[in-house]
Amino acid sequence: MVGTACSASARSDRCPTGVTTQDPSRNRALVVPDKTMRVYNYHRATLHALAELIAASGLSHPQDIRPIHFSHRLSGTEVLSFARLYPQLRPGELLEGHVENPRFHAWAFAQAESFAPLPVTPAPVPAPADPEARGRDQSSSIRAVAFLSHSWCSTE
Repeated sequence: MVGTACSASARSDRCPTGVTTQDPSRNRALVVPDKTMRVYNYHRATLHALAELIAASGLSHPQDIRPIHFSHRLSGTEVLSFARLYPQLRPGELLEGHVENPRFHAWAFAQAESFAPLPVTPAPVPAPADPEARGRDQSSSIRAVAFLSHSWCSTE
């Protein structure tokens, strides 16, 4: 394959395969004519494996693959289909803005004009009847805001 060895040095301009470097001496390691057949063979083998998987699944075409055809092992005894793990959205559900699935709650923070994160403001928390519960509710809201701020602003 033409790709890198996924080593830590690939991102440091010292790519051992010559793919991700600007250093002319390292770039000589990338001999395109030699890689052409490797890429062709890899792609052909990948398509052959896909055809075998489609046929073994009783399907006619890759477009027939649905989440129900994949499973995720959660533990030694528990397996769930992707259909159960990742419920489908209704057509237009994200555009309507009333998404019930928690996986898409971050959609409210998206903006078409910019990739910059929107300011996160905590939702008002109604005061609980139990005075001791009040501190617990506020601290959980603060943790949620901190989590969202970190996940949107992190550079990692």
